[in-house]
Amino acid sequence: MSSPAAPAPASDAPPPARWPRAHSRALLAFLLVFVVLLVAFRSVLFPFLMAIYVAYLVEPVIEWATRGKLFGLKWGRGPVLVSLYAVVIGLCVMGVSCGVQRLSDTAKGAAQQLKAELDKSAPAARLRIHPKQHPKIWVPEGLELEAPDGRRYRTMFPEQVGEDLPDARVLLEPVEASPGPFPAPEAALRIVDPRPLKLPPDVTVEAVGDREAKGLELTSERWVIAPVARQIERISGSHFDPGLVRDFVKERSDEYGPNLGSDLVRWSQRIPVKIVGSLYELLLVLMLTAFIVTDRKGIAAFFDSLPPPHLRDRYRSLMGYVDRGLSGVIRGQLLICVVNGLLTWLGLLILGVPYATLLGFIAGVFSLIPVFGTIASSIPIVLVALASGGLQAALLALGWIALIHLLEANLFNPLIMGTSAEMHPVLIIFALLAGEHTFGIWGALLAVPTASLFLSAFRWFREQVLEVPPSSHEGHGAWMRKMLAKWKGRAPAAPGGTT
Repeated sequence: MSSPAAPAPASDAPPPARWPRAHSRALLAFLLVFVVLLVAFRSVLFPFLMAIYVAYLVEPVIEWATRGKLFGLKWGRGPVLVSLYAVVIGLCVMGVSCGVQRLSDTAKGAAQQLKAELDKSAPAARLRIHPKQHPKIWVPEGLELEAPDGRRYRTMFPEQVGEDLPDARVLLEPVEASPGPFPAPEAALRIVDPRPLKLPPDVTVEAVGDREAKGLELTSERWVIAPVARQIERISGSHFDPGLVRDFVKERSDEYGPNLGSDLVRWSQRIPVKIVGSLYELLLVLMLTAFIVTDRKGIAAFFDSLPPPHLRDRYRSLMGYVDRGLSGVIRGQLLICVVNGLLTWLGLLILGVPYATLLGFIAGVFSLIPVFGTIASSIPIVLVALASGGLQAALLALGWIALIHLLEANLFNPLIMGTSAEMHPVLIIFALLAGEHTFGIWGALLAVPTASLFLSAFRWFREQVLEVPPSSHEGHGAWMRKMLAKWKGRAPAAPGGTT
């Protein structure tokens, strides 16, 4: 018969303190009310979210400036933040004033050029084909016509005549330097050399004077219709009727023209309201940021007091994950924006694209919104390059933008944002779509930091609560980090003692 087991020695350690159930219920009720308030007042959350966003951006500067003496003085968080505000706002005012002056000079020059174009006029003629049922005949650019007084003119733009267009209007330019009087309407004009028309033996083309073309018609033909028709011809390899472009422009004008004036009036009336509202929100964000930054310890202590004592260590661990994730996303994305803006400006400057500084600034600001910001900022760059240097310049600009974002994906993101802030592109795109759908453009701006918050919470739960070891996945761009580590002599030794 076995002897009874000896009783286990009593432990001197006190039993773990239990959080009173009433307190747990009160905490859950408080959190529930907090969530309900967030949902109910979600339309006014934007300034608070932006304040948190800005606070994360400026916190490293505030921490560095208050660590020791700066300019021989010991600075507090409040004065440092006010000084930082003054510097940033001053630089923005200087940049905006220079940009406005540049845009004003450009607008004045464009207005003078447009006025000069609209003040111009050009002779015109009607080309009539006989018989009218004959298939279309191509009227080339540069076909010479002679007026009864002996003055000669040539067609400025190609045209087609025949079938449903038996009476085509063509614009002319004088062969001589001084045009003199335009051909009188219905005055017979002689086609000097009809061979470029390639007329069949049974077809004749009659040319008569028409009313002169005013500046608007001439400008439209020169800068809209003719370039589009030539580009389509170049792509298709065959003649293209420019009348199709004219009909399209006319249809769009008839469709949007009646409402254009009222739309412009409503839009102009909303501008002052939008400006005042934006300034108010900016001041509110700056004020809230100041409160968050100057009272950071008090805010952190308040939230630290919410969980029960036996869960505070886990709460602090969770906040560490969240802080690392948000810091990597927000500050890293800001640094990437600066790099993207500088590289875009440098490339456009080398390519000779006008307004390189403004376009580089736009590219940097739009980079705050991953993926979609890249597409949005590329559109004006390509359009300006196309208007100033043609298709080749537009392709070169597009290639430079593609190279910048290839470097961003494989170099800047892994090195700047860090492994702790890396997110899968699919998750980023989903967050952007959800944020834009919910809060518009500002939702897209805050989407990635918000997704980083949830991802950090998931990683904390997985690694600290479930005690699953961290994933060995090294993230996108690990090859670049390894290469730099080898250059610095920090690479782990491979088997056999080699690196």
